[in-house]
Amino acid sequence: MSDIETQKQSQKSLEKLAERMKVLSEYKSKLSLAKTGLEKYQSLQDETTSEKLKSTASQSTSIKSSDDSITDTAPINKLTTDAQTSILPTEKYKNKLAKLSGCHINEYSYIINTISPKTPNNFLIFGVGRDSGLWMEVNKEGRTIFIEDNPEWFNWAKETYPDIVAYLVDYGTKRQDWLNLLTQYSQGKECLSMVLPEEIVETKWDVIFVDAPNGYSDKMPGRMKSIYIAAKLAFETGSTDVFVHDCHRQVENIYSSYFFHQENLVTEIRRLRHYKITAGEGLLHQKSIKLINQGQYQSENIQVEISSVKLLKPVSNLLHGCYLDRPKQGQNFQQNTIKLVGWVVGKKFPAVSVEIISNGQVIQKVPINKQRPGVAKAYPQVAYAKTSGFSTEIQIISLPKESELTLQAILKDKSCVTLGSLKLHSKYHRSIGVIYIATGEKFIGEACESAASLKAKMPNLPVTIFADKDIKNSNFDQVIVIEKPDYNHVDKIKYMYASPYDYTLFIDTDTYISADFSEIFTLLDKFDMGVAHAPNNIRGFVNGIPESFQQLNTGVVLYKKSPEVEKFFAKWLELYKPPNADQPTFREVLYSSQLRIVTLAPEYNCRFPFAGVVSGTVKILHGRHKNLPLVAEKINSAKGLRFIKPQEFKDNLDRSIVDKKLQLNSQDVELDREELSLIIERKSNTVKEAIANNNLEGLLNSKLWCKKGHLNPDQAIFISNLCKIVQPKYVLETGFATGRSAAVVLSSCSPKTFISLDKNLDYITPFGREMAAILMGKFKDYQIIEGDSNELLNPEFYQTNYSSGLDWFTVDGDHSYQGCLHDLESSLRFLNPQGIVIVDDYKSGPPKGVRCPSVNKAVRDFCSRYPEVHKLEWHNNGKGLAILSKSAKQLEIIANLLQLKQPQK
Repeated sequence: MSDIETQKQSQKSLEKLAERMKVLSEYKSKLSLAKTGLEKYQSLQDETTSEKLKSTASQSTSIKSSDDSITDTAPINKLTTDAQTSILPTEKYKNKLAKLSGCHINEYSYIINTISPKTPNNFLIFGVGRDSGLWMEVNKEGRTIFIEDNPEWFNWAKETYPDIVAYLVDYGTKRQDWLNLLTQYSQGKECLSMVLPEEIVETKWDVIFVDAPNGYSDKMPGRMKSIYIAAKLAFETGSTDVFVHDCHRQVENIYSSYFFHQENLVTEIRRLRHYKITAGEGLLHQKSIKLINQGQYQSENIQVEISSVKLLKPVSNLLHGCYLDRPKQGQNFQQNTIKLVGWVVGKKFPAVSVEIISNGQVIQKVPINKQRPGVAKAYPQVAYAKTSGFSTEIQIISLPKESELTLQAILKDKSCVTLGSLKLHSKYHRSIGVIYIATGEKFIGEACESAASLKAKMPNLPVTIFADKDIKNSNFDQVIVIEKPDYNHVDKIKYMYASPYDYTLFIDTDTYISADFSEIFTLLDKFDMGVAHAPNNIRGFVNGIPESFQQLNTGVVLYKKSPEVEKFFAKWLELYKPPNADQPTFREVLYSSQLRIVTLAPEYNCRFPFAGVVSGTVKILHGRHKNLPLVAEKINSAKGLRFIKPQEFKDNLDRSIVDKKLQLNSQDVELDREELSLIIERKSNTVKEAIANNNLEGLLNSKLWCKKGHLNPDQAIFISNLCKIVQPKYVLETGFATGRSAAVVLSSCSPKTFISLDKNLDYITPFGREMAAILMGKFKDYQIIEGDSNELLNPEFYQTNYSSGLDWFTVDGDHSYQGCLHDLESSLRFLNPQGIVIVDDYKSGPPKGVRCPSVNKAVRDFCSRYPEVHKLEWHNNGKGLAILSKSAKQLEIIANLLQLKQPQK
């Protein structure tokens, strides 16, 4: 063998030897680790046995030890120098710690040394024991509260520490169910919540220590709920030190990691974990509950903050208690809905529902029927506590940006109990709104009526109209005048993309809005455009488009602002040639585009002149009819899948379908202007004949006459007759209430200008705003200004709005002496020679009136100060009116025609 070969063989032998030595070294290392692990195992087992002895002492029967109680031992972090220092026992507590066995001396020392510099603290401890006195002493300047589930230990603590503040609870769980509970929770089920005293729920906790309930065997309660509650309280506080003991065990290890998040872990000492929850870390429901909401769409357009949650205290003597689990103050959402979850337990009568109220209107009524086993345990004497829960989702997009929702419980005896309120702040990254495009008097009139129905349902939704002239109608938030209209579909196609909103719903003028549809805008978070199918189809291939891609109706079009959508409208305008229908070219451009299209359900564009099928509430009615509200009422009177038969709507609808439904709101039925004039204006050759035939039956039986209001039918007939005599063109009113007086005047004459002033349209909620929207939509020359007449009625107001003077002024607003006198004096110089002023509640009293001495005195002093003013009086069953004018002759005519006493000075 050559020297070279010998050298190579020696080299190989050395390499093999090195490999064997490396393997041996690794083996020794593993052996050392295994030995260390065994020592830790034995140490932990000894300490677990100590805990078992404590529990066994409190039980009437012994509990068998379980070897699997320390499986899945969590790794122990290497301590830093600071952490090592913090576990050294202080001299002050050294002797006491030596006598305690619940925790290791290092664990006790770490907690004490962490919280002592921060005292006084709000300190919450799950579990009483022989260390309870230690915690009370450490935090003697602060507030220390204990939660215990074992009655024997609870009573022992009360006897041993007379000053202890402790609450006895029932967790109602078994450790063996830990995985099932966590699975249910991750699916959004309320399985870990429990009823706690208000003192615990409402306190901001600086320190929380979870050392109970017992959890070393499957039949023990386990710490699932205590860890969850500690996490919930900590994240709601936003700055809390949380200590969890026995984290070597499976449940404590998994639950604390899940609910407190590993990034919040400060350190781990033996069986103790320290989590630091700080502001900005994100609430429990934003991180841990991601599993609950993983199937729920997160909107990019909306951000909602719960700025305040307040429950009234005490709520009411009619209730045992109530609570709102969700939402919590400070929570933030990127969702179009928020979930409300809570419970209400009545005393004498059970709570049957919760009403959610916004701006005085009930926006949702939620039944109380959800299972709440925790509440049932808290109120064992109340049979219906088991089903005292409620749960619902509130649509955010239909609320004002700054909203306050009031919660009101309805009891079985119909009594109402206000529970509390929550305030929301909503921020939209994209603007939303509705547009109409109307050129020509007919279509502008239709748009006004449609917008009135829209505002009655969604008063906060912005509405813009593109028209060939300026329009004075407060239902439109913006009026954009088309300078050179084409008076055909070109106007529509040309100006749709000129919408001032990022998310737009275009609506044809021949529509009626019968329900809130604001959720439709959320579709634009996912799609570029939304349209419903047209009733008529195009057969065969046309311009290369197959029959399977059918026509879509362009009377209701949902779309967003984007370069792609802008190109779409430009191409549509290029292809469309008047006077053809616009839908074929819309279909053609849509087919060749790359837009993401969503098909709207027929309930959002119900073309009732054609046969069709609907299953839900029709929200947008599309078609012409003399009484669209009644059409909507008839279609929505049935539930579930139903057919629309056009022949049912060819003739006027029978009013009986509405009259039988006494609970209708006043906006549910409106009358066409032409139809209204036929009802009110009977053909009369003379004023006397008009008065003789005037019983206002048509108005009083219609829904323009609000079911709530102070003006009674006798007054209404008198005022209507007065209108027929005076025939006022320029009318002013203070005090709208529910619009009864305004409806009478508007239906009895044709004023060129009519303005109502009212400082509180919510005075009789919700009817005031509903009727305001309807009347302004129905009568184009009618306007309501919300404000105080004491501030608004000045010379500038009259010169701006009544340059031709006043023919008629109804004073029915501020009933104070100063307010009434101000209204009268402000109008005098602008009152036309034949004009009149009507003062309501003048010399009124029982049986149907209300005494108003301040109004009587104001009228008397006004007539005394201004001798040119003459007065008539009308009285009926306690109701009274004063009719004032500078023309004695005018009042004589009125007195003769209406059989009143002659005017007085």
